[in-house]
Amino acid sequence: MEKRKVKNGNVYIIEAHLQKFEGQIPYFSITHEVWHATKKGEINKRYKEPWRCGDCGEDVKKAFPELKDLFDFHLRDINGEPMYTIENTMYYIKSGMVDEVKHQLLIDDVGDIMKIKTKEELHEYLNKHNLYAKWKHQAETLIEKYNLK
Repeated sequence: MEKRKVKNGNVYIIEAHLQKFEGQIPYFSITHEVWHATKKGEINKRYKEPWRCGDCGEDVKKAFPELKDLFDFHLRDINGEPMYTIENTMYYIKSGMVDEVKHQLLIDDVGDIMKIKTKEELHEYLNKHNLYAKWKHQAETLIEKYNLK
């Protein structure tokens, strides 16, 4: 999937697809390019490369608010699971990184989860609250909605 938008004299291009490397299951990859625009809103061909590209930063996300659901799944596998679910979440919990826990698990209330001390407790929490099933359903919905291959 590709979407383009002209904003502030630049052409923003968002690409989303399912990426697969040997030995891995596919995962969501959402990247961007920002090009200088011509007065007609086209890519300025005087420049051979975009002036920015890679993972989508906050300004790119603001340019495409309609894709928030997709941005939330960047680097999640096709089952909706974030990379290193248990390990990264435990690190965020131990470091007191509330916003990262919210983003990692796609939850708003982290009161109970911030008290978790072990990987086993975290795994039980994820199962008890059906987060694996929730993520899988969201991933399937996004794959269909954006016709990702």
